[in-house]
Order: sequence, then C-alpha cells, then structure tokens
Amino acid sequence: FCNFNGKRYDDNPRYISEELHRQDPGLKLVWIRHRGYDFKVPDYVKLCTWLSFDMLYELATAKVWVDSHSKPVYVRKRKGQFYLETWHGGLGMKKIEEDAAEKLSYDYLKTSRYNTKIADAFLSNSEWLSDIYRRAFGYSGEILELGYPKNDVFFSGRGEEIAASVREKLGLSKDCRILLYAPTFRDSYGADKWLDLDLDQLHSSLKSSFGGEWKLLVKLHPKMIGTAAVSGNNVLDVTSYPDMQELILASDVFVTDYSSGIFDFCLTGRPGFIYASDYELYLSCERGLYFTLDELPFPHAFTTDGLCERISGFDPGQYRRDLDAFFGYVKLCEKGDAAEKTAALLLEKYL
Repeated sequence: FCNFNGKRYDDNPRYISEELHRQDPGLKLVWIRHRGYDFKVPDYVKLCTWLSFDMLYELATAKVWVDSHSKPVYVRKRKGQFYLETWHGGLGMKKIEEDAAEKLSYDYLKTSRYNTKIADAFLSNSEWLSDIYRRAFGYSGEILELGYPKNDVFFSGRGEEIAASVREKLGLSKDCRILLYAPTFRDSYGADKWLDLDLDQLHSSLKSSFGGEWKLLVKLHPKMIGTAAVSGNNVLDVTSYPDMQELILASDVFVTDYSSGIFDFCLTGRPGFIYASDYELYLSCERGLYFTLDELPFPHAFTTDGLCERISGFDPGQYRRDLDAFFGYVKLCEKGDAAEKTAALLLEKYL
C-alpha cells in the first residue's frame, strides 16, 4: 500500500488495508512510508521505507499493489501482479492529467502515463469519475464503480462517536461547533494571493448567525506545509491531523476553494461553501475547473463579506435539492460498502 508517495496513512488505501485485515487477519500487509513522515500504522502492518531496497523487494514480491497516486517510472510490475489504482480526488473541480496537459510538467505527465499503463483497475465512485479516467488518463482497462472506501464511514452510523473522539483529541468541548476550512494548493502563485479569508470576521458571523461556541479548523494541503501561516482568534491549525474523514465527521460547516474534500463532506448533508477570492486568476494560471461555480450545489462567494452573507442566508431545503440533483447528474455510487466489496474482490481473485 502507498498513499501520497508514502507520506500518509489515510485515503482509500487505508480503508482497503483495514478491511482486508478484517476479512483475512493472516494476510501480510505492507505500507510504504516516506522518510521524515512519522505516521502510525496498526501492529499487523509492516512498514518499509520509500526509495529503499526493502521497498523495491516488497513491491517485487507482493501479489497486489494499492496506491492512491502514481507509481514512479522506475518501478516495474512483474507478470501476475495486480495493481489497483484508487486515485485520491474522486469527484473534484480541478482538471487533471491530459485534461490539463498544457499546465503540467513533462515529468508529471510521463509518470502519470506510465502509471495508467501498468494499472490493472481503477476504483471509481461515480460514472462522472469513470469518464474522467477514460478521457483524462486515456485509460481503457477495468473500472470498479464500487464507491470510495474512505467515504464508507459517512454511512457507518459511527458519526457521533468519531466526532466526539475528534473533539477530545483537539481539546474542544462537546458543545463546540466547528467550521472546517480546507483550501487547496496552487502551482503558479503563492498563498499571499489567495489565503485572504478573514477568519476572525467569519467567526463573528457564525456566532451572530447561529449562536453558540465556534472553532475554525484550518487544514492546509500537504504541499502547503511550511509555505503558509494560519493564525487568528478561535482558529486551530489541523494540517497535521492524520484523517480528513474524521475531521469532516466532526465539522458542522465546510469551506474550501477548489478542493475535492467538499464532495466528501456533502455526503453528510451538512452545509458546504466555496470561497474563491482568486477565481479568475486560478482559471488563467492553474489547471482549470471541470465545473463553473454556478453548476455546483454549493453557495459560493468571492469575498469574506460575501461568504458571511451566504452562510447567514443559507437555505437547507434548497441545498438538499441541489445536492440531490448534482448526485443524479454525476451518477454517484456511494453506498457505504466500498471497502468491503473491494477487499472481497481482491481476496477472491488476486490474493
């Protein structure tokens, strides 16, 4: 298993790994961990180090590979091995791979094309995403439309239990309400041009609109660590928190710019908003977007004042109708059993 070049123990590979162990406790499970990233894994998992001889040995001798990103071009898959590419975005706004080829480096595209060539199956959570795999990846192989294992937790009935655990870990009271702000990264320009959301003003607006105690959690993209500072009263930086899905379950409101995380969050039915202060700049300098903001079910704004107005004027009924229409448009196939079905398939056919 590998996620984000060995930098994290999360996303779809984590949930497939844990479900495989549940279904077959005797199975040998190996995770690749990048140097400098000290994430924890269960006792039954063996760790090997990114770019080590041990990693190359484990890759060469494994029956199955599971990865959420791309394998390096120097990694060779032998005959009889099965490689499941889970990807990591799922439904998303940002254009990827060949759909954004003019904005991506030669090395990135070379790696992506090689990864597509050696993959035996891609995991999908919607017909819309499957179409992206066909077009943007140029992929003609098997696509498993089983849903995304990382999203099963939203259907598990354990939401309150997990939310309480998150609050305890973060030192928040059980009555504290949470807004999670999770902006994505930019390749072309720095945080000074887009990380301009007034968090103090947003906090005041939440209190005046809804009352109660509020905490703003900010989770930056892993690529942004060390490049942007997070500060403000009633603000907590949770960039290092190991599980995004747990943070989503604990949050009452979600705000992002163009991160795919909002498509995971909206499975909870809770309010999600888009803050896109650099919208025109992003379209011209970055990869581009698959949807216009008006095509999405999320209320959007370009200024802090505008975002506060969208939050105070939020219409739950209209939001639910917009979500249902969007889910129908993309033909979403999330049912809460993706990890179970994926693990069972791997055990039956390839392990």
